[in-house]
Amino acid sequence: MITLDFLFWKLKLTGAIAFMFEYDKNFTKLLVPETASLKNPKPTIAMGVEFSSSTAHSFQLFVTTANGISYQRNMVFNNGLFAKSGTTKSGLMLGFNITRVFF
Repeated sequence: MITLDFLFWKLKLTGAIAFMFEYDKNFTKLLVPETASLKNPKPTIAMGVEFSSSTAHSFQLFVTTANGISYQRNMVFNNGLFAKSGTTKSGLMLGFNITRVFF
């Protein structure tokens, strides 16, 4: 399986606010041995905002089409779409992260 982390972009607007964008595309079709069928996962698209505080906390709020937590699972099984396509609903997920730097 060949994967490529196609694009990750982070733009700091101020010292405390940043905008993030990510796009991942799997360029191979995956053969599933149990069913002998091909999986063609959808690309992962994510957009988010990061807020940093003066107390070493960082808060991230994002919207993504990824339907799993791990990167590897999303590269193989992602089927979420960013916008509605025909009879398929959009697969948008909301995410929230908090990080803390300990000195």
